[in-house]
Amino acid sequence: IDQKEELDRRSDASGAWARSARRCARAAPATALHSRMRPVAAASRLPQVAYRRGRPSDRPRIAALVAAERMNPLGLDPSRFLVAHPPTDDSDLLCVGQLKQLKDGLYEVASLVAAPAARGAGLGGDLLSRLVATAPPGSTVCLTTTSRRAPFYERAGFRRVGLFSRRELWLEAAAGSVVAPLAAGDRLIVMEATTTV
Repeated sequence: IDQKEELDRRSDASGAWARSARRCARAAPATALHSRMRPVAAASRLPQVAYRRGRPSDRPRIAALVAAERMNPLGLDPSRFLVAHPPTDDSDLLCVGQLKQLKDGLYEVASLVAAPAARGAGLGGDLLSRLVATAPPGSTVCLTTTSRRAPFYERAGFRRVGLFSRRELWLEAAAGSVVAPLAAGDRLIVMEATTTV
């Protein structure tokens, strides 16, 4: 089975889970999971989901999710990923994301994506909060995204900064400013937030 067929098969299998997740997402108000971040998801409103660190066996599924969203396919080290999955099937990745340390006090959120069947349930916001909470207090957390996806991160407390404001992201920003319009029909932006001291 190729990656696209596998992704479609898992999306169909997760259909009942996704319908339940969307009902839960509409049922309760959001609460903050990180004291400096604005509310994006509430653990009480999320459907039954479990989280774990990525494993080498997750690489094909992570790569398929990232490729389906036309995101940067480089640097997909499963050991840096946090993954959300149904409690009964830890190989069915519903949402994934990674936190990369760029230097002391500077981290990057990357490759945050939810499987199509899991969207609208608040998993992306919950996973983002969990990733940011793993950075040491007082750290800066940055990311690159497209302008279309920026409101999601703004709701989580991130703010837009200049495209080349972080030297550690210059190469990614330069490449992304060319690739994003071609691959996603959108422009690349850089955002950042500071964790609580």
